[in-house]
Amino acid sequence: SNLKRMLSGDPLSIDLQDARRCFAESPRFRDVLVMQYLWGSERSIDCLAHAGELVCCVVRRKPDVSEGAQLLECNSPVEQMVRRLTQHLQLNGMFNVQFKDDGETPYLLEINSRMSGGLPMACLSGVAFPLWAIRLVLGTATPQDVPHPSCGIRVKEVGRAVII
Repeated sequence: SNLKRMLSGDPLSIDLQDARRCFAESPRFRDVLVMQYLWGSERSIDCLAHAGELVCCVVRRKPDVSEGAQLLECNSPVEQMVRRLTQHLQLNGMFNVQFKDDGETPYLLEINSRMSGGLPMACLSGVAFPLWAIRLVLGTATPQDVPHPSCGIRVKEVGRAVII
């Protein structure tokens, strides 16, 4: 059925009228999570915290199709939101937070309690996140020792073929 196809994760787009028709065709269906589509930029924020305080973070703005690279951007409003989340949830170590904009307003998508797949790009800011996380845990560094990340840098992950 159309409903089964839609709920299976089929990547094809469907308009609102067709979606309503699919749900109306079936008297029962599993619970679904519905979220508004956010038109703006997506940001992935790689973070390092110590004892519930944000030590540093790198905001990576995901590229528009024309850009082709992520931007390590200075974004004080997003950084302040991450700082408040870190303190409120008493986060520690490395983690990742994702936001998506609706116009000029960033909305929280998720908090990942792990380092992100894009962390190597964040490290190009001058902050070796894994090194500083280990040093903070071992007590061989303080939060004040962690360097301030550079921003305004365009970064891209490039795969490479190798003989094995």
